[in-house]
Amino acid sequence: MGWTVILEDYRGNEIKKLSKEFTPTSFAHLESEKFKTLRYIDPYDDTTFNSIMCKELVSDLNELWKDESADVRKQIEEILELTSACMDEPHTYVKFYGD
Repeated sequence: MGWTVILEDYRGNEIKKLSKEFTPTSFAHLESEKFKTLRYIDPYDDTTFNSIMCKELVSDLNELWKDESADVRKQIEEILELTSACMDEPHTYVKFYGD
C-alpha cells in the first residue's frame, strides 16, 4: 500500500509523476503530531496540496527523510522536486492518490 504522487495542473492533467508508488517504511509514524501535513494524507483516498501547503509539506518530507531507508529517501527527493515545481508554477498541485 502506498500513494501515486503526481504534479497536476488546475484541470487535473498530469505534468510529472513519481517514478513508482511512494511507500514509506511505516505508515503509523506518519500520524505523529510532529508532522503538520503528512498526518493528513489518507492512505485510502486522494489528498491535494497547493503551492502554499507545499511549503509545510517540504518541511515534513525533510523530517521524514531522516528516518527512512535509502530507497524511500530517493522517493522523497522526487516528491520534493514535485513540490518545488508546484511552488514555482501557478495553478499546479501535488496530489497523493491513495489505494
